[in-house]
Amino acid sequence: MTHDFKNVAEAFEWFMNNVYPGLSTAHKLKLKDVKYDYYHPNRTGVSEKRMRRVLSEHGKVEDIVRYHIKGRK
Repeated sequence: MTHDFKNVAEAFEWFMNNVYPGLSTAHKLKLKDVKYDYYHPNRTGVSEKRMRRVLSEHGKVEDIVRYHIKGRK
């Protein structure tokens, strides 16, 4: 199954809402600090590098760049 997102943060949000709940307890324990850093307002948050690492552990991350020249179709 493939999903398209505008950025890594959007993909990570989807992961936390849709994949994380179905992970085994062992996998959830490995991600407990990431989850806490992501959701808790007093923490520093999760860097894009860390998000990519988590996403890569559970699937394949691809970067797609589209360039559109102004005034041309």
